[in-house]
Amino acid sequence: MLVDNELNKLNLMMLNVLTDKSNNISTEIKNYISRKSKRLRPVLIFLFSKALGIEITDKIYNLACAVELIHNATLIHDDIIDNALIRRSEISLNAKLGNGLSILSGDILLSIALQQLAYCENSNIIDVFSNSLYEMCKGEINQYSSAGTILSIEDYVKKSEKKTITYHIDITNPSKANDIEGKLVDKANSALKNVTITDSSGNT
Repeated sequence: MLVDNELNKLNLMMLNVLTDKSNNISTEIKNYISRKSKRLRPVLIFLFSKALGIEITDKIYNLACAVELIHNATLIHDDIIDNALIRRSEISLNAKLGNGLSILSGDILLSIALQQLAYCENSNIIDVFSNSLYEMCKGEINQYSSAGTILSIEDYVKKSEKKTITYHIDITNPSKANDIEGKLVDKANSALKNVTITDSSGNT
């Protein structure tokens, strides 16, 4: 793959930021993060960087790390809500640790992701991620509330749009026109919106 080196560096980075930050469940969280995954979101960030001729700096890695940690946190919380026993062909974290520690594990990933976003030193990105997470949570609540209900296609699409976290930054504003991370998030949003990719086992 064109970004194998970048992904290898990112994987090491994620394990490093988790070290000594999750107390007695550090090993379980690191094992979860290390499971086989497509890393679709970081892949797109790195590919867009190369396509746009943008140097992949530490801030780009911070952004990619945050995106992937948030994604994994939402998967952990999703499995708790759905009482799922399997994730990525292995036992889910909630089935292994119980709901309590699994919720805290997801919260730890979210807190570290916020730290990585802060390292980007870009308030616009913080705004984008906070709004996106809020919309995603509303989508989860809507899905939970409509369980057992046959939705119209329009309502189903609206629910799915909210559940699939999207990142969008307005770069039409001149003050943001040279925002490198912003451009990447904007282009990644265009590619990912309304798209959910799963493997043969149904894993995201």
